[in-house]
Parts: sequence; structure tokens; C-alpha cells
Amino acid sequence: MTRIKFIYDTERFSNNHVAEVQAAHGRAQELSTNMRAQMEDIWDQRRGLGLWKRRRKAWKESSDFTRWLGDEKLTKRQIRLTRKRIFEIEKRLGKRVTYALKTNRGHCKGHWAWHAGGLQARRVRICPNFYGHSTDIQATVLIHEIVHGLGQLHLPFTTWHLIPANAHPRGADTRDKALALARHHPRDARRSPENYEHLSRAFA
Repeated sequence: MTRIKFIYDTERFSNNHVAEVQAAHGRAQELSTNMRAQMEDIWDQRRGLGLWKRRRKAWKESSDFTRWLGDEKLTKRQIRLTRKRIFEIEKRLGKRVTYALKTNRGHCKGHWAWHAGGLQARRVRICPNFYGHSTDIQATVLIHEIVHGLGQLHLPFTTWHLIPANAHPRGADTRDKALALARHHPRDARRSPENYEHLSRAFA
């Protein structure tokens, strides 16, 4: 059973805030399970000669995987690593997670949530912009942050030219960036928190 811990910033947040995060966490678990099930459908092909060819074919037949993770450079290593990351997302959501409810200052300005990584890999900061949206959207934001917690970062060295100057978190601009990343830099898309955010949203 998942153990969820809440810590608070300078003021105690309402029970409604806590309930929203709890509901989003539960939904994130469901979406990560759905995403993992699709990955297993791709992986579980008939053994024997041509196994990896069948896995690549199954991947390319999944419109959600090809859209958000690309369908090029599907080496054995890439498929294995993607499967491992998707399993780790589900696993991390099923273990102890700490949510720090923050006020609108510092890294929270203009963001929904953020993740510091390092020694606080299991702590997700929740910002005021997080509240008041659909549970599905909130859940995929949590998945985005969990991917950060697994050590995956944004990739400006390959994506800076794809990001409009006025890009805003969760907006159409970041969606277009994730799509472009999958088309032009599929290996990076398979490490991108934004791409897993949008992929998980496809299973809502």
C-alpha cells in the first residue's frame, strides 16, 4: 500500500488541498498501470526467431507510443530502457511518496509542481497552480514529476529550438514540443518527463 506523507510550507493547507493531491496520486497510479499494461502488450510477443522484429512492430502499431515516444531508433536497448522506466514510474507511485504543499514563491512561481531530485527523490513540491484542475490532468503532472525523481531531466541541448519563447507549463506549446521531440529526437523523448506526462494522459 502506498504511504503518502504531507508536509507544509509556512501555513497549513486546507483538507481540500490534501484531498485533491490524494485523488491525483490515486489516479496517477491507475494511469501508470494502464501505461505499463500497454508496454507489456508490446513486450509480450511470441518467443523465437524474429522476437525483436515483432516487438518493434507492436510498438509501431501503438498510436500512443509512436506519437509520444517516437517510432525510430527502436533498438533493443531503447525498448528495454523504456520498459524499465515505465515499470519504475508505477513502482515509485506505489511506494512512499512525500508531497510538500508550497506557497507561490521560489520555484513555484509559474509552475504547478517541481522536483528537486537528489536526496529528496521521493519528495514532490505541489504549487498553488496545481489546484482546481481535473484529476486526470493533476495525475499526469505527478507522473511528470515522478519521472524527474527517476533522474530524468528536461533536455535543452536538443529541444531549445523547439520551445517557443512564451511556452507555459501544461500548455499547447509544451505539448507541441513533446510531439516534435518524439518525431525528431525519439531517444530523448523516451527520457523526457513531458513525453511521459502526455503518454500517460492518453490512457485516461
